[in-house]
Amino acid sequence: MKSILSKGLVGKNTTINYKNLSITPADSKESVDEKGIEMYASKARLIPIGKKDDELAVASVFLSSLKFIKEFRNEIFDMIKVSKANNIICLKEVSFPLLFADSDEKKKARFDGLVLLTNNKGDIKDAIIFEMKIGSNQLDENQLLLYLDMAKTLGIQKFVTISNQYVTSFTHSPLQSVKKYAEKKKIDLYHFTWDGLRILGVGLFRSSTGGIEDEDQLEIMGEINKYYSDCGAIKTFEKMSDCWKPLMREVGSGNFVPNTEIKKQISTIILDWIQQEKDLAFKLGDKLTDSEIIKVSCEKKTKQSIDERIKEDEKLLETEKILQSIYRIPNAVSPLEVTMDPTRKVIKQQFLVSYPEDGSIKAKLAFIRDFLKSAQKKSQEGFQFFSNYTNVLVITKGKNDDLKYKISDFLKPENVIIDKNAELKKVYIVSEIEIGQDFYSPVKSIAYEEKYVLDFYESIMQYFKKWIKPAPKVEVKNPVEVTENEIE
Repeated sequence: MKSILSKGLVGKNTTINYKNLSITPADSKESVDEKGIEMYASKARLIPIGKKDDELAVASVFLSSLKFIKEFRNEIFDMIKVSKANNIICLKEVSFPLLFADSDEKKKARFDGLVLLTNNKGDIKDAIIFEMKIGSNQLDENQLLLYLDMAKTLGIQKFVTISNQYVTSFTHSPLQSVKKYAEKKKIDLYHFTWDGLRILGVGLFRSSTGGIEDEDQLEIMGEINKYYSDCGAIKTFEKMSDCWKPLMREVGSGNFVPNTEIKKQISTIILDWIQQEKDLAFKLGDKLTDSEIIKVSCEKKTKQSIDERIKEDEKLLETEKILQSIYRIPNAVSPLEVTMDPTRKVIKQQFLVSYPEDGSIKAKLAFIRDFLKSAQKKSQEGFQFFSNYTNVLVITKGKNDDLKYKISDFLKPENVIIDKNAELKKVYIVSEIEIGQDFYSPVKSIAYEEKYVLDFYESIMQYFKKWIKPAPKVEVKNPVEVTENEIE
């Protein structure tokens, strides 16, 4: 069967009849193939009928937000590389029973959402299929493989999944077999989480610049944000898999031997860890979002496939016996490195500080000390808590031993004894908190990590800034006197 791309759904003059929601070419009434594609669907509605936590109701609200809120639509379309269009048709529960009459599965199949982009003449120029799961429901591999086959037949090259399964990048998929199949079919597959979409909407709603211009659309965005929070669609990552406890005990025992069974557990936990990492990145961005959208990146490398990332983390847990994440916060002094250490049952956080290139080591440390004083003054309770667990790690060139000072000691210059001729190499702020037996809890370990990361950034890290080398100044020399006669 030829692609429907050449048969009428995309790229042809089309007429859309909303009475039965069929799509037919406007210039032909001949054979079944030529007269078009019969499609059963219903319009996506901003205020759907039914339970608010119903999957199709949530899908209807999301699809309507694409139609009614230009800036939200543009953000999504930019990410999935779809040309911006003023004319879009948003449909839900979309099926093609006649086109796929030879397959019982495909005949009964219904896409949760289909977005059609048209020009002013009504020609369909592009299309996007959406498959959505809410709450604890997860994407179904067999269902997606079937839908990808149908998308290929329909000539649709954009496919978007939405669920509460987290991935490090929206270009990845929670199901790698589905991602590989999409690549084979030459279909662009993207994945978003409900929380990520909510945070995007919140950022647009709050933004004073670059946000939503139209006041009515702004109000709609606000209501949709509340809907996502209240309807039960969003479920954040709250629990590691059941193998977390035995695996962490095994890794921390000192007799860790990664046999076949343990390697399976490691693979499971690494997938959990990546989901938890992305969830925490969203929560951090949400906490920071005020007048603009803050997107916190947690990709360890700029160009790294999900398979490469999984292998890297598996190796790290097997050899170094740690789990590690790196959060890149826009305009922060440096990335925030977070480590879970099962051997010591410790949650560790650290970031690299910035200081002037020139000047004495004493002056450089004084520069760093000023940031800590600011944090102490502005975040009293949080600073007091972390000061019990946080050190200033001073690394000097040519020295075998790193110098470590508790924050309370570092704040007093007389307690910081360093050779004045020493060459400063790096300085880190390092927090290490032991959580004891709670480390082995699949729930409590994650709760502690989230709390400490969010609070550590708020109480200490946010007060540090990058040192910027000042612009060169014009050297003032003896001025040459010029008389009026010389000017003439």
